[in-house]
Amino acid sequence: MKKNIVMILILMFGLIFTVGLMAQGSKSETEMKQTTITVETIGNTIKAQETKGQLKRFVITKDDKGFETLNIYNTDGKIKEKIQLWKPKITKIKAKDKNGKLRSGIEEESILASVSEDGKRIAITRYKSKKLDGLLGYEQPDSTLELEVRDENGEVKWKREIGKNIVCTSLTPIRQLKSGKIIVRINVNEERSKEKLLIYDFEGNKIFQFPDESKEYGIVDYNISSNEKYIGISYIAYSPEHKDSVIFFNLSNGKSWDMGERWGIGNIENNGKVELFSGRNIKTIDLKSKLGE
Repeated sequence: MKKNIVMILILMFGLIFTVGLMAQGSKSETEMKQTTITVETIGNTIKAQETKGQLKRFVITKDDKGFETLNIYNTDGKIKEKIQLWKPKITKIKAKDKNGKLRSGIEEESILASVSEDGKRIAITRYKSKKLDGLLGYEQPDSTLELEVRDENGEVKWKREIGKNIVCTSLTPIRQLKSGKIIVRINVNEERSKEKLLIYDFEGNKIFQFPDESKEYGIVDYNISSNEKYIGISYIAYSPEHKDSVIFFNLSNGKSWDMGERWGIGNIENNGKVELFSGRNIKTIDLKSKLGE
């Protein structure tokens, strides 16, 4: 596209320059300058249009103290909304306790976000917890964790409550895939031994969860192929039995394979080849032979 624009500008300039030479005796110097300005204006307009088309609507910035801010831009490249990330926002409230009694207290809200590669889609988690006066910890209202996705106009496309008494875990708790799917890593009841990995599709439906509700696992790490077909998860099982292992899933057919031993997960290729490492030991396995096409 850029090459076509350059060729058009060269032809336009050449044509104007030729006409100018032919009519130089009759045209004034002011008219010639006006023609040159017109050509430059056309070029600048095209560049401006290209820049606008490449504008990222969501950008996460970090200040000198390490605090992150989500900046939401409008179509003119101006910031229309700012959201503070990680840092809890505390608000004084009045709310009913579990017995229906109205009490004073505070509400704490923490927001995390993940921007898509093209900067045109954002996934946000909101953790909200209430602390009411005169209540012990177990008497406090349940905390909630919500997940929402916004489109390139900043409008909420969908919102889901992930659950109660749940928090996001790790430094990168949210990950957006190219297809629009969202991976979320959470702790149940804020316990390290009750971690889960969830995947939501582009409409907000939960399509994957590991492990199931009956198991207490800690998630060590995970990786997924770029075609989003194969995912590998390194985990530690605490209940019903202790286990340190890696499990792979074929997300297209639902099949799984547990290695029964712990390895680090390298890159997972679209054809099912995955490199595993443990210290200096490296090996490659073919997931197609274990999980099928």
